Amino acid sequence: MPTEPGGEHPAFGTHNRLLSLGPTDYLEILAINPAVEKPCAAYPLGLGLPEVQARLRRGPFLLTWVMRVADLAGEGVREVIRGEVRWRAIPRDDGALPLGGVMPAPIEWLTTPPWAALPDRGVRLAQLTLTTAAEAELRDGLGALGWPSDDRHADPRIVIRTATAPGSGGEDTATQAGLEAVLETARGLVRLR
Repeated sequence: MPTEPGGEHPAFGTHNRLLSLGPTDYLEILAINPAVEKPCAAYPLGLGLPEVQARLRRGPFLLTWVMRVADLAGEGVREVIRGEVRWRAIPRDDGALPLGGVMPAPIEWLTTPPWAALPDRGVRLAQLTLTTAAEAELRDGLGALGWPSDDRHADPRIVIRTATAPGSGGEDTATQAGLEAVLETARGLVRLR
């Protein structure tokens, strides 16, 4: 799938590429920019964590997701400006990922979001599965971001599953915590983990 250049984030030491997933969604491929000296205490979204770096050495993976909110307020909110694009986010000083990346990072777009200018490649998000052993904590966190408490009113593409240990509930294998995105493409379904 061809992606588009996104840009650089000098304040965070990262750069990205983007893929439109339709009129309201996009996939961001984020990486540490080796051409930039580390400018902050921690890279965003856990990129600098040793366990994330170890996993990245085995290949790319779905690290976390970001949820658009209408009014991001509270402690730690930071406005970011990159060229004509402005947004608010809550970067963590330690770079940690709440619930291992299953809890979304909130973002409030103050200008037109970047996916609006991306070419439509016909790729769509079919499903995003959030698997965690801390389902109540995830639902509470999502609720604080404005996610409906009743799943019937939430985005039907987002599925929440409970992680299980091997042998629990009569199962032979574990359901591991983490993310899985299923994309619809012209060549069929693609799974990102």
